[in-house]
Amino acid sequence: MKIRKGYKYRLKPNCPTTRQFVRFAGACRFVWNKILAINEGRYLAGVPRLSYNDAARLLPLWKQSEEYGWLNTVHSQVLQQCLIDLERAYTNLFEGRAQPPTYRKKFLHDTFRYPQGFQVNGNCVYLPKVGWVRFWKSRPLDGTIKNVTVSRTGQHWFVAFQVEIDLPDPVHPSNEAGIITALQSPCLLDCLRLHEFSNPLYRDVALPIHEDLCNLIRG
Repeated sequence: MKIRKGYKYRLKPNCPTTRQFVRFAGACRFVWNKILAINEGRYLAGVPRLSYNDAARLLPLWKQSEEYGWLNTVHSQVLQQCLIDLERAYTNLFEGRAQPPTYRKKFLHDTFRYPQGFQVNGNCVYLPKVGWVRFWKSRPLDGTIKNVTVSRTGQHWFVAFQVEIDLPDPVHPSNEAGIITALQSPCLLDCLRLHEFSNPLYRDVALPIHEDLCNLIRG
């Protein structure tokens, strides 16, 4: 059985790396808000919204433009992951699981994610177009890393690793084993003895049967 869990650590970026983080988070926030504004305009005009594929095709065009050419400094997969998150937000909205997506604000939604291309070596993580960054490895990092998310909380930056771990399949006890376990439970015996003085049925019937069964199980 495979499960996924997360490990979060505080990063130790220098000043140039921090500026890169701000630029990456700002680019993701810009792309999210830009596509959200376009889709709101299309909704008011009675036109279907842009799907993920439609929005992803706009990224190369924006990077080639003079106005949005600064997006070239940000890794493409980071921007694509932002569009995937927006598409998931629309899916949750239409399936009744969430409210409509809202505009992202600076300092509140400073985050970006890498689906691949990262590396981890001891207490350092390599982020494409950023480089190696140290982090406080407060606990071991187990499992296979599937993606890496960088986020800001207050004045500090953090890295979160989503990992996949193999666990043995749970073995459910059979009905017979469950009955044996219940009969051996001291709680059940205490309950029977508790009612021994209030109801003769427990003293004369239930309690002896339970004790006989426990003796039979113990051999």
